[in-house]
Amino acid sequence: MGLVSIIIPVRNEELYLSECITSIQHQLYHDWELIIVDDHSTDHTKQIASAAAKQDPRIIYHASMKEGITPALTAGLKRSKGQFITRMDGDDLMPVDKLARMVELLKAQGQKSVVTGLVKYFPEQQISKGYQQYERWLNTVQQEQTHYREIYRECMVASANWMMYLETFLSIGGFDGLAYPEDYAMTFRWFDHHLSIVSLPIVTHLWRDHPARTSKISSDYAQEAFFELKIKHFVKTHDLSRSLVVWGNNKKSKITTKLLSDFGYTFHQMVLEDNTGLDHYREVEKLKRPLVLITVYPDQKHKEQINNYLAKINLAEGKDYWYL
Repeated sequence: MGLVSIIIPVRNEELYLSECITSIQHQLYHDWELIIVDDHSTDHTKQIASAAAKQDPRIIYHASMKEGITPALTAGLKRSKGQFITRMDGDDLMPVDKLARMVELLKAQGQKSVVTGLVKYFPEQQISKGYQQYERWLNTVQQEQTHYREIYRECMVASANWMMYLETFLSIGGFDGLAYPEDYAMTFRWFDHHLSIVSLPIVTHLWRDHPARTSKISSDYAQEAFFELKIKHFVKTHDLSRSLVVWGNNKKSKITTKLLSDFGYTFHQMVLEDNTGLDHYREVEKLKRPLVLITVYPDQKHKEQINNYLAKINLAEGKDYWYL
């Protein structure tokens, strides 16, 4: 076995928290503690969490002193006593075998690993086209185990769908100092510490879509925030004596080139009018050891065309070029 510490930062989750807690109590794996950290809720979240803590000794309620999700997560971490650590969101649900399967795989993989799995949004009738696409992309990454190759595309592990050894998590800094969006920043920390990410081939997280999701209403999770985080990490961790190239002419390319300019980096921008052909991109062949940031994300046919072309000039995805 082994105690699993589950941290839930909550803020005004009265509509969903009881169902979330119940999904944890129904886990096939029983050796867990649930630390609910209340980030200044103004509804009945406190009453729901406190009542659950009185009824189940495995549940701990704590009121966060500071505002924000990262301070709440840090407060929960300080109270964690488990061998393993994971987090949960108060509006989501756990499939009944989530903890059991994650613990099993993590033990098999060892200390330098992060375990995750597939996700499913619900209720289906509310899921926007964008979230449907993200679910498909995210699950493809898990199935193909291409996490670090896709790291600059999007956050490639769901925020509440991972598990690690607590000792390892503390050794890399826990939640301290994470920029927002904190879930994406965490994946860069895993990358920097050379942790392997291993996915279960099953749905391990049920992600509730609703209008009040933090990712929808907070500026901390806007596209610009994600791009600032990814571009800062990219320039910090790559050899910029190589020729830096931005491919594309769209909103993403504009955000990328502005950030690079603001940070004081020089780059080549290659514009493609219809974002499908390669004629304008062939200028990259004239550059010495290029690093290419591709801001278009074409359909599968045109993506294969781009990948095949770059392979022919000896550029590898995840090493020499990345899709943003």
